[in-house]
Amino acid sequence: MKFALKFFEPSDLKLEMKPEVLASLLETGHIHATDFRCLDFGSKQIVWKILLSLAKSKWANRSQQRTYALNQHECLLER
Repeated sequence: MKFALKFFEPSDLKLEMKPEVLASLLETGHIHATDFRCLDFGSKQIVWKILLSLAKSKWANRSQQRTYALNQHECLLER
């Protein structure tokens, strides 16, 4: 969705949100880490923890999918 930026002054916003909301937006791809910046060290630590947790979750899901695919392949070979 594109907006006419001339209607928005100033051009930067300062927002506050719960870490759970940010995690949900990142997980669903509605916002990306490059879309924002942290204004203090505490916020940066929270964002890093969220990003690491999401990466760990994705890695675990991919690992489970590979294991499942390998097991299915082995079952087919045994037949």
